Amino acid sequence: MSEKAQLENTPAPLEELQEISRKHKQISIGIPKELVEDESRIPITPEAVELLTSSGLRVNIESGAGDAADYKNLDYSESGANIVENRSEVFESDIILKVAPFTLAEIEMLKKQQLIISSFQMPKQSEEALRRLMQKKVTAIAFEFLKDDVGIILSFK
Repeated sequence: MSEKAQLENTPAPLEELQEISRKHKQISIGIPKELVEDESRIPITPEAVELLTSSGLRVNIESGAGDAADYKNLDYSESGANIVENRSEVFESDIILKVAPFTLAEIEMLKKQQLIISSFQMPKQSEEALRRLMQKKVTAIAFEFLKDDVGIILSFK
């Protein structure tokens, strides 16, 4: 048999669609313990944690963060939160939620291009704090500018 005849009789490979696995990064939300004296609010309740974790998000809460608002670590862990002892681990999260404005020390703990949501109190912010936030290219959302559908500013427990 000639070489040409052999090639013609050889079955051609068939194209086949293969599933490509895509790695989905789980978005994480960090809740550090408030260090401001007399601050007893927390930006998230255990019920909200349950909604977030059931939607596939990871919530990292610093141990004791809810104590002043009468929420215990157990309340959060039973709702799906990861309780962490190491404050810097909370600041590794993609999104950081706080009630009080970020201190300079907390700003130093932020990663580049993180999303932070907290009270911002612009007139009280130092120029240094603003410069450091801009250097880290964070996206900052101020609670005092968040309103519901009726125009009422959101509040915390």
